[in-house]
Amino acid sequence: MQAAPIELFDRLSVAAVIKVTGGCVYGVPITAPSLGALKQGVGMTRKWGTCVLIGLPLREYPTPVFDVVANCITIRVLMRAHSPRSDGNACGRRR
Repeated sequence: MQAAPIELFDRLSVAAVIKVTGGCVYGVPITAPSLGALKQGVGMTRKWGTCVLIGLPLREYPTPVFDVVANCITIRVLMRAHSPRSDGNACGRRR
């Protein structure tokens, strides 16, 4: 299989991923804490696939629940132990 570069800042990037892969992908890492990045990531994920959010935004943002539930997509979150929202404990528990 040949690798193909895709510009992920483009609005048509989801369509480009679907075209190149012949479907969608099983695992999507999302490093930008924005609603647009989450929507693109969910749009690129195959049924039963996984989106991994690396870090959390400083505010709440809505998740496209219908797409996630309808396609059985798993969303996982990786948080740094020393993020601005934690006290240094990865689980967020007080010591």
